[in-house]
Amino acid sequence: PDSFIRSTLQFYIENAFEYGTVLHQSLEVQRARYDVDSLTAFQVRARELERQGRGLVVLGGHLGNTEHMSYPLVCVGMPVAALYSRSRQPALENAILRLRSQWGLDMCPADLSGVRRLYTCLRRGGMVAMLADQRPGRRVQRAYAPFLGCEGLSPAILPELIRRTGCAVLAMAVIRGEGGRLEVIYNEVDEAIADPDDEVAVTAQNDAISRLISRAPEQYFWHYRRFTRRRVEPRNPYKD
Repeated sequence: PDSFIRSTLQFYIENAFEYGTVLHQSLEVQRARYDVDSLTAFQVRARELERQGRGLVVLGGHLGNTEHMSYPLVCVGMPVAALYSRSRQPALENAILRLRSQWGLDMCPADLSGVRRLYTCLRRGGMVAMLADQRPGRRVQRAYAPFLGCEGLSPAILPELIRRTGCAVLAMAVIRGEGGRLEVIYNEVDEAIADPDDEVAVTAQNDAISRLISRAPEQYFWHYRRFTRRRVEPRNPYKD
């Protein structure tokens, strides 16, 4: 409907103006923008999982301004490693990495070297942050699975991490709530995410992300070309 399209476009515009300022804000400035109850609830649950001593993966998608995820993560008090896709513009990538790393995040590229660092972090009882709704590259472990009602290729790195390390998983996002306050939302992830069958595991992964998106669908990045590769329909739907 037109109202949904307008809300989504408004969110995109707000995000574009806000993106640069978020990266330059101090932790103190960030803290003042969050809904305290939702932030505290996430921290409590994350620390409960931390006490199990298995490491923790915080799973997310491109919902809300993903730069806002950093503050809730570092506030848990665990070492944090985050997976990212390399930029085609080295100068821009270096600037963004420098700003993201200022809060103590270990930014790991989405390649074999980066994945090894994720394993090291989890085995030491740390936290890994991962956006798993991206279209996976050829060198990344992947599987076909439904996402938001449409089948496509999805990254299968997370299920393999869980199987090898036994880590806990929590799905989380930060969205804009009433009055522009930032609300931390999270949900538990089905145990099928550790299934030895990648398709079963990735389906559970995608379902966890989809449930987050259902909380604020107008704040999801729908323009992202997520379904260029599909098993049933090989034709690229974005070229029509």
